[in-house]
Amino acid sequence: MTKFNLEDTRWFKDMFTKRDSWIPGYFSDIPMCGLLKTTSRSESMNSFFNTYSESGNLLLNFMMNYDTDIQKQMNTQREFDKASKKASYKIQTPPEIELQASKVYTNGWEVYIVQHNSKSKFKNEFKTVEIKVEEKELNCSCEHFKRMGVLCIHAFTIMMRCSVKEIPERYILKSWRKDVISRNYRFSSFQSDSGDCENVKLVNDSYYSFESCLDIVRDDKKKLALFAEKQQMLLKEFESDYISVGLKSKTNGEVVCKLLGVTIPIP
Repeated sequence: MTKFNLEDTRWFKDMFTKRDSWIPGYFSDIPMCGLLKTTSRSESMNSFFNTYSESGNLLLNFMMNYDTDIQKQMNTQREFDKASKKASYKIQTPPEIELQASKVYTNGWEVYIVQHNSKSKFKNEFKTVEIKVEEKELNCSCEHFKRMGVLCIHAFTIMMRCSVKEIPERYILKSWRKDVISRNYRFSSFQSDSGDCENVKLVNDSYYSFESCLDIVRDDKKKLALFAEKQQMLLKEFESDYISVGLKSKTNGEVVCKLLGVTIPIP
């Protein structure tokens, strides 16, 4: 401000007065990993839902379009989950920590850990790291874990010097894990209408097991053929014991009630 003669500029004076409200250094001890700093995310969601929705939609049209949007989003999530599971990285440091990170973290944070672990020294940084090996506790004066939810380069360096083989579980937040998406959420579209919670759980677990097996054997033609063969055998076994009860015909009103989630017949 002094260099460019901005002391008397009102906007700069106001911003300087409020510097403790916007300069990141003042928030070193405040969790900020989930903080939205711009409107880009909300604008992205608006654009996403506008693909199928229009201002003139009836409530029923809106709900059907919304379901289509959500299904598209879930499919995209499955694509990302698959890419995250199949991703592999070149181990650059003692393998235990990076191997663990590759199994639990999503792609972005796993890459972050690999890149930061590969640095052999700090650049003009002096931080204090306190470590209790037996208690599996770490504390760095840079407060990076508190802000971003992942350990800093200083902590990783001290861990390796102390021959710590794994990142303590308390420092692996659910926000950055590969398995953060609940099974119930992932397969909610397949839930039974019976209202039986145990039945719903079994359905979700079955879909989860099926997709997990398929992800494992997808790229192995021999194992994939064996998996498909066993599925066909199981299908034939169940079909032989299955007695079709026929499809119950429903009126338009009943279909609309089911879509809207109500039980009272609509005129």
